[in-house]
Amino acid sequence: MNRKSNFESDPKYRSYSVAIDKCLKSFEYSNEWADLISSLVRLMKLIQQYDRYDVIPEKRLLGKRLAQCLHPALPPGVHCKTLECFDLIFRIMGPNNLAADISIYGPCLFGLLGPSAMTVKPLLFNLFETYFLPLGDKLRTAFLGLLQGLLPGLEEGSEFFERGNSIIEKFCRAVGLEFFYTCLWQVSFLHVLTHAPSVRHFGTAFILNHFNKRRHLSTQACFFGTSTAVLLESIRCLLDDNVVLVQRDTLDFVILTLPVHLVSSTGSQKQQSRHGQYHHPLEGKITPLEMRNLAVAALTVLLRKDASLNRRLFIWLLGSQAIESADASQNATTVARIALHSNNVSFRLLMMA
Repeated sequence: MNRKSNFESDPKYRSYSVAIDKCLKSFEYSNEWADLISSLVRLMKLIQQYDRYDVIPEKRLLGKRLAQCLHPALPPGVHCKTLECFDLIFRIMGPNNLAADISIYGPCLFGLLGPSAMTVKPLLFNLFETYFLPLGDKLRTAFLGLLQGLLPGLEEGSEFFERGNSIIEKFCRAVGLEFFYTCLWQVSFLHVLTHAPSVRHFGTAFILNHFNKRRHLSTQACFFGTSTAVLLESIRCLLDDNVVLVQRDTLDFVILTLPVHLVSSTGSQKQQSRHGQYHHPLEGKITPLEMRNLAVAALTVLLRKDASLNRRLFIWLLGSQAIESADASQNATTVARIALHSNNVSFRLLMMA
């Protein structure tokens, strides 16, 4: 039996339910933004009056009314008062109830950061950090939506960039690195379909800013996520993006992490990989057909006639990055073998494409 069922036998809780229903109906008759603030103030007083109950009645209608108060067309004052109301509700509910009802209260908050005014953003960051971050793994069911809502905080040059980046890093650790980057690739793919170039650029820039070029790739396998299919599909879509910055960032990631010779290692190279010299986290997980499809997507950047994109494409195809990053311990013969092998693979990929 859930807690609401227990409370329903309480006469005071039934009175609370009736009062909430009456208060929420007042939102229907609000014609001006000032009326909404008055309704929110009455709602907060009512919730405070019955703060002994951690299950708030009419929660779906409550979530709907609060979502209406966060409409982008409304002034920042209404948004701020609504976030104050959310703060009160989440504090009374506690983390377990919030995790259970995140689908009710979360969506309207997840989409607010981008269009909100500067006075609203700090309150929203506080909500995310105070109430959502402690949920940890319980966030996973709603994390895709939350991540989409957090990415607009990565706008470079804005006064909230540092805080936005810090909060995303905290959520990354809270849900797990591999799960986080899987969601980040999914977000990039979804926003290709929904035409949101700024969010795609924030996502690719975040990945590159956190990828350490000096560390071995085998220690950074989390950047590939948990699904190779999601990774490759997202990269192909991003390479076909209509924003040059997104294409440039994506090619940089491909150069750093997906060498063309990955899917066609010879027996000797596989033997070397077992000794740690050429180990790649995706070795054996990408088929020649998948690499061919990736090459086809990469070749589309030539249509841009952009010198920076063309240079990155040729670096990837010719294996220049692999040569430049070769270990100092590797002799000239080994480096030459890598270059020859990369060129042979590139030729076969281009013929297949």
